[in-house]
Amino acid sequence: MATAKTKTKKATPAEPKEWDLNPGQYLLYNNDKGDNPKRPDLRGPICLEEGSTAQISAWKKWTITNEMKLEGTIQDLSGAEPNTLGRFKLYTASASPTVLAEAAAGPAMVGKAEIEGKPMAMTLRRQTAKDGSTYFAGYVNEIAQQRIDPLADATPDQDDFNQDFGIDDHA
Repeated sequence: MATAKTKTKKATPAEPKEWDLNPGQYLLYNNDKGDNPKRPDLRGPICLEEGSTAQISAWKKWTITNEMKLEGTIQDLSGAEPNTLGRFKLYTASASPTVLAEAAAGPAMVGKAEIEGKPMAMTLRRQTAKDGSTYFAGYVNEIAQQRIDPLADATPDQDDFNQDFGIDDHA
């Protein structure tokens, strides 16, 4: 992946702020549905491989075992009409036995995506901002074309994750 950073807005309930996202990083915030219940539950920016920014939207769904999952789309909003670049599904880490050992320190959710025809692995973790608001930060990584378990390879190192998103959990 490229090393270029993309400036994007951080949407919190209070006011938007600037964030630096590296390629493969994304953020999700609670979305105001207004009077339309079909709007996404979560929405935010995603920085794609080449450094361009798109929008990621997620809807909360529930599995048969009553665990939350997220399903959504990644769209390029730069044109006159939104262009869907891909779709994804994220599941709670406890639903995947391959990441149970890393779930305590690792992501809260893991899953798969297809973005611009490429298979991707995704991770997502809940974060709390200094003002007390909650948001989600995650990674999306390209999967090699060989047959592997993408969920096992989707978990970034905890210190790398904290450093990339400016989290100081030693304070």
